[in-house]
Amino acid sequence: MRGRAVLADEVGLGKTIEAGVVAKEYLLRGLARTVLILTPASLVSQWWQEMTVKLQMRFAVLRRGNPDWEKADLVLASLATAKRGEYAAQLWTREWDLVIVDEAHHLKNTATANWQFVNQIRKKFLLLLTATPVQNDLRELYNLITLLKPGQLQTYRKFRQEFMEDRQVAKNLHRLHQLLDEVMVRTTRHQSMIGFPSRRVKTIAVNSDPAEREFYDCVLQLAREAYSAMPTERKNLLPLLALLREAGSCPTAVASTLARMQSGFFAQPGMFDQTLADAVHRVQQKSAALPLPSKARCVLELVAARRAKVLVFTEFRATAHLLHRVLSQAGIETVVYHGGLTPDAKEDAVYRFGTTSRVMVSTEAGGEGRNLQFCHTLINYDLPWNPMRVEQRIGRLHRLGQTQDVTVINLCTNHTVEAYVLELLERKLTMFQDVIGDIEGILFQADDRSFQQVVGEAVLSHSHEAEVERVIGSYGNSIAQAVSLYRKAGRLNRRLFDQR
Repeated sequence: MRGRAVLADEVGLGKTIEAGVVAKEYLLRGLARTVLILTPASLVSQWWQEMTVKLQMRFAVLRRGNPDWEKADLVLASLATAKRGEYAAQLWTREWDLVIVDEAHHLKNTATANWQFVNQIRKKFLLLLTATPVQNDLRELYNLITLLKPGQLQTYRKFRQEFMEDRQVAKNLHRLHQLLDEVMVRTTRHQSMIGFPSRRVKTIAVNSDPAEREFYDCVLQLAREAYSAMPTERKNLLPLLALLREAGSCPTAVASTLARMQSGFFAQPGMFDQTLADAVHRVQQKSAALPLPSKARCVLELVAARRAKVLVFTEFRATAHLLHRVLSQAGIETVVYHGGLTPDAKEDAVYRFGTTSRVMVSTEAGGEGRNLQFCHTLINYDLPWNPMRVEQRIGRLHRLGQTQDVTVINLCTNHTVEAYVLELLERKLTMFQDVIGDIEGILFQADDRSFQQVVGEAVLSHSHEAEVERVIGSYGNSIAQAVSLYRKAGRLNRRLFDQR
């Protein structure tokens, strides 16, 4: 294909590794020296991990404060960052031997900054990765192939006359397939003959103790008051959302978190008045007399009822240590895995989990790059507000090499923000039942803000629960519609490409 192709394998068949192998081969054969990889922002770390660990190619990441990328031969960047003026100009001045673009269906429109940016890059070879080259309109296919190999499908007028009944129905398929075969590689799950085990998903809604409930409501009120007090131009959701999520995960850790925030986040000029100071004091007092969290008791019961190994994921290191203590005191051998461990300690934790320990409690540090398919039960003690990271967690177990059905147990406390999040993930995005590859693209179609931003703003901006439910419900409907469009696109692509 002379170094220019669309890699359009179906979701879950390893396009990232395939593209990495192509890049490695070109480098080893001397066909390429400079390589630029462009991905969605949420996938930059995953790409870096895969290229580094599996293929021993160390890419410099293009980001603010990291000048190393400017002279590097191997560069990895999010498309959103790379197309910004100051970075785009530098990338355009260089000649790249190979450019790889992940989730390339984001280049479907020639009028967008994405398409124009990639089109202007001076490149010898180009590899576009997408499971859905067409999402809603056959013109998207024309635009993608034209970016890859101008003239392959002639002019758009001729393409429309020869190959389009309408926007979603192709004609003269035999000839179209001949042209696509020159620039497209596509493998379906059926062709790959890879049999993935099933997922069995269970949600357990936990009722909090009265003291827990009162404490959580107190933290929620504090977060809302702090958000309201911020100047509009300096509103910052993230610290307040982290505080609120910690209150539902390890309440006893909230007091120390608030103490740090008083000299940091809350120290913004004009924000931390006496009202907020009193609210912080009330929360800190209440945290001292809290019982063992209801969810922690639930984890103990779930693990005690099973003989098999169990992987427990949490967002917070304090929660991981709490669960380790609770399980160990019950005589259940448990290891902890978190980002603060040395590399040797991490390897030891994984080794012990694979041999003698029955439970591993892990923070998000264990959500990427670890193969734990010797375990087939996962408990999400709390859920990240980033659907990509949820899928990465499950992917530690539900992956090639897993021989048994995987059980995913999601815990959530009734009448809390995490209940809203689970509703969106489970019923609207249906990500626990489906293996959805383009989660970021689906969410972008639903709302161009991040998942976390939409939910966070709804929770912190409205004091009445009915209004919160209305706003989040509206967002959920948008997600459901975007999922429906994604599935429709999948059916369209199968009709177009899988009968060749």
